[in-house]
Amino acid sequence: MATTGPTGGSLASAGSVTDRTLKICVCNIFANLRLSPMLLGELVKTECHDKDDHETFIKYLDRLRANKKEETFSDEEWRKVFTFNLGNFKKETSPDKLDVTALFCLLSHILTKVKKYAPDRREDLYKKLRDVKDMRNKVLHNLDQLLNEKNFTDLTKTLFELIKEAKRFYPPSLDPKAPNFPAEDTKKKLSTEIKKLEDLDKGDIHYCISRLIMSGKPAVRELWETKLHSEVLLSGNDKVKRREVFHPLDVMVKAPDSEKTFSYTKIFEAFGTGNVVVVTGAAGAGKTTLVQNIVLQFFDLQQGTANYLSSFNQLVFFECRDRNTKKLSVVIKKHYEDLCRELGKDNVFQALLRIDVLFIIDAFDEFNKNSMKVVTEIIQMSWRPSCRVLITTRPHAMEKKLAPLLKSYDVSFTQYEIMPLTKLDDQIKFLGRYELSICSGTATGEMTKSFKLLSEDVRNQFTEPINLVNFCEIHKEFPDEISSWQTPGDVAPSILRLYKKRILSKLSDSDYSATDVLIADLFDVIGREALELLRDNSVTFSGEELLVLKKKCQEKIDATGKFDSDIILSVLLKEQKPLFKEGHKSYAFPHKTVQEIVAADHVVQRILADDDSLDSILGATAEEMPR
Repeated sequence: MATTGPTGGSLASAGSVTDRTLKICVCNIFANLRLSPMLLGELVKTECHDKDDHETFIKYLDRLRANKKEETFSDEEWRKVFTFNLGNFKKETSPDKLDVTALFCLLSHILTKVKKYAPDRREDLYKKLRDVKDMRNKVLHNLDQLLNEKNFTDLTKTLFELIKEAKRFYPPSLDPKAPNFPAEDTKKKLSTEIKKLEDLDKGDIHYCISRLIMSGKPAVRELWETKLHSEVLLSGNDKVKRREVFHPLDVMVKAPDSEKTFSYTKIFEAFGTGNVVVVTGAAGAGKTTLVQNIVLQFFDLQQGTANYLSSFNQLVFFECRDRNTKKLSVVIKKHYEDLCRELGKDNVFQALLRIDVLFIIDAFDEFNKNSMKVVTEIIQMSWRPSCRVLITTRPHAMEKKLAPLLKSYDVSFTQYEIMPLTKLDDQIKFLGRYELSICSGTATGEMTKSFKLLSEDVRNQFTEPINLVNFCEIHKEFPDEISSWQTPGDVAPSILRLYKKRILSKLSDSDYSATDVLIADLFDVIGREALELLRDNSVTFSGEELLVLKKKCQEKIDATGKFDSDIILSVLLKEQKPLFKEGHKSYAFPHKTVQEIVAADHVVQRILADDDSLDSILGATAEEMPR
């Protein structure tokens, strides 16, 4: 049973919560997310006793500065002071919805910068406040500490000591303008709240949070590791383990005069000053590969292998190419299906918003009408101290869509750019990983040797990871093609010839034959559809759209041959199996760059054959086309 008093509380029986491990978790969650904010909130009310009820905390602080004849801070100056907590202080008029981190930040600023209490007077109070904040971080950032019963006892003891110190700091006064801390009432309230743990049931938000922390990550790990563990190369014939071939990428802060590059893991340090990080990169720069490996590292069973992710309890991954999901609640339900069934999807959603969660939005540049709704919901929540958002996108979408969207919701962000692999040593290391994986650990070095023999201007066509993957495939299936490359312009046609060769090979394996003319005609049909998808900023075919494409291909085939269009399309399109049970199958090119090459070939052939203008071929002006 829970006991209360100046010595703190012991573990509560927690009603229907019977599992001891879960019980400890519930108590620590309750203490850090309910008891600590409640007490720090009382201290905020004491310090802000002269704040009008309708005033936000920022407006209140601005008024205090004005009363002292000090200049009002600009939004940028406040952002430097409060970093990611600023959104809270611009919205909230009461401390009741603020968490420990925000409350400590606010109290720290008031005590040291606004009221400017003497250091020797505030020292003990400030130390107790910091102890409460540090205990919160210790418990919520480490599962072992969350399941340590002693932390509950230590925190409740510290809270009673904080009340005692606050009583000393705010002595009783008859002056109506003096801050008055209700020490005895707060002490009774704290004791009453601790006793509530005895009757806590499964409907309580703190129980839901505890279940989410203990069971959510393993469930989502199983979900994503199944999908992301292996990478099927563009040909579809070779499979490699994603972690084995991952090449750690360097990034650079996107800012004027910025030239310093550093490891991608450093981007997470930006979350100390803001809640949103954007990673941009050219086509094939490795944006999706980067975040997929971050997801795998988050769920790595070996503790300590990705310390830069240790501050996050949960991770939610959303791909902007998704054309069917239009609500964030659906994304959450798909991630935590069993927990939503047990606790209710609304409870799981609310629980998720109370703990440290990393939302990853991949390929913003591929957004559609539905996925944009999900993205907007996530951005609207990014002001919450517990929410962090990592977004990848191509630069053009950053400039035209994402930056204005973030600005419209007053969201500050740090932008990084993925650096190309311009050094030969980095390119060789990248190729070496793939060669070793493809050859099952018995690489001969022929692939890297062949790459070294290329002229420098041709090698410069392979500064993006996707192009190096293309080189791997061409070397394996079309090695003689490489020796013919004399200029940079020779590379892209080789990729087209590679796919055409695969189609002819598949037809031969199926005892069919086809002329080069027929293959060219089929590529024209597929290229037209690829172009239309690009015009609509889409990279996937639905099942219905694929059926239409099959019919168009079959019409060409039936005029000259007798084989199934599936043989052709299986080379160029890959089935995207739904991650979730109720998901829809879709089909896509192996990579968006392949789609762009096929579409570009269609455009070139149209220009050579007809007098049509580029705008008429595109069906839009070049400026209107997504890039």
